[in-house]
Amino acid sequence: TPTETKVRAADGTWLTIRGLDVHSELRLPFADAILGTVRTIATLSGTASVKVPPGTSSGKKLRLRGKGVVGPTGDGGDHYVTIQIDVPGDLDDEARRKLVDLSQHLERLKKKAR
Repeated sequence: TPTETKVRAADGTWLTIRGLDVHSELRLPFADAILGTVRTIATLSGTASVKVPPGTSSGKKLRLRGKGVVGPTGDGGDHYVTIQIDVPGDLDDEARRKLVDLSQHLERLKKKAR
């Protein structure tokens, strides 16, 4: 297995280098994971845009081809971004009601699709 090295990007984000590949995490609010979003992340060479598709689950890995370490022969690794979903824990009554309504609506949609 390749050696693992941790480095800090210019914005303070920790990047883990394994071989020619770079690994990092991206924390998202749960609404962004459901709806999809585009985020800017730190890379070894600066920043890059990451398109997070709608319905992305926590733990999903997104690949940025060619954004890893450049090897001695000019071949490059990739940057893998692992998504972590932030789930709010401090909901007020209105937010809780809306979330229950959304959950019930999604269940009805799932049943219709069968």
